[in-house]
Amino acid sequence: MYELTDSSTDEPRTDIGYLVQRLRGEILAAINGELGADERLGRLHVSLAQLVILALLAPEGGATASDVCKVMSYGTGAMSRLVDRLARKGLIRRRRNCEDRRRVTLELTDEGRAVLPKMWEICANVTGRILRSFTEEEIRQLERLLVRALETA
Repeated sequence: MYELTDSSTDEPRTDIGYLVQRLRGEILAAINGELGADERLGRLHVSLAQLVILALLAPEGGATASDVCKVMSYGTGAMSRLVDRLARKGLIRRRRNCEDRRRVTLELTDEGRAVLPKMWEICANVTGRILRSFTEEEIRQLERLLVRALETA
């Protein structure tokens, strides 16, 4: 069984969960900092959480708020606030389903589609900086391991 702490010191050792959480925090901080520093995106005050929503809505047809909640593991209240902010910024819109008026689909506006490439560029730059000491094979191995971990989660 995998041990979370070093029993001789009772300190977290190189615990995978701890390391993943620390890396997540570093990535979030770096991406949010660069999003804020970008002239156009900085004015929109777009966060990484909002970027994830925009990315999920990028395919034609959009998605429901419920679908996005499930992917992001957010509660409905938090998701509603994020969606409201993105709608006020003009990046997404709500569209009622013609057959079922209770069903609302979220979709990107033209402005939302226009800012997404720059957001992806920022994410790629941050990821590239973090992985710059890795070989190409190590990066592919990390991808495979992360996908496998997600598939078994």
